[in-house]
Amino acid sequence: MTITVTEKEYEAISFALNQVESELEAATNDEYITEAETHVKALYDVMEKYKNARHKANYFQMVRAEVSRRNRNRGLRPRDIDALTRKLIKRIKED
Repeated sequence: MTITVTEKEYEAISFALNQVESELEAATNDEYITEAETHVKALYDVMEKYKNARHKANYFQMVRAEVSRRNRNRGLRPRDIDALTRKLIKRIKED
């Protein structure tokens, strides 16, 4: 399953985490603390996935712009540029 998170939603999650963490500092109920910590960890995992996806998309666009610039005179279609970009990224990862 793929879920898309926008930057605005990411900021909302971050705000909610800050609120929950401040509540955790004042909490005395051990059961609540345990459950809240579990959910906080899950939210941090979502935020980390967002950061990784954002980084990957930015990297792809950066490489794609360079591939497009270097192959400007060849008249490639956008999907061909995308394919070349994916191949180049794969080759870079292998090295």
